[in-house]
Amino acid sequence: MIRVGDINSLILFWVFWIIIAIWEEKRLVNRYQSQYTEYLTKIPFLIPYTKKLELLVSKIPLMNNYLFQIIILLFGYILFVLLFSIMIVTEKMLVFFFK
Repeated sequence: MIRVGDINSLILFWVFWIIIAIWEEKRLVNRYQSQYTEYLTKIPFLIPYTKKLELLVSKIPLMNNYLFQIIILLFGYILFVLLFSIMIVTEKMLVFFFK
């Protein structure tokens, strides 16, 4: 059963995610394409994929492409679904153990 608090959390999450996506877009739009690759190389777990990412970034101009925004929103949706499901499972476990 879906509670009102769950719906409010969902709405707040999407508003928060859209604000962050717009802010990131405005922040990144003012940079040059070479700085995108510098930004991507600073993420430690992406270091083995740096050359592939540089090639991808050079082929897709992120400043004029909505594909980047769609990927960000899809990643946010997947992250939200995972966190929401973990929260629900944790709540069910706590209710079960502390009956």
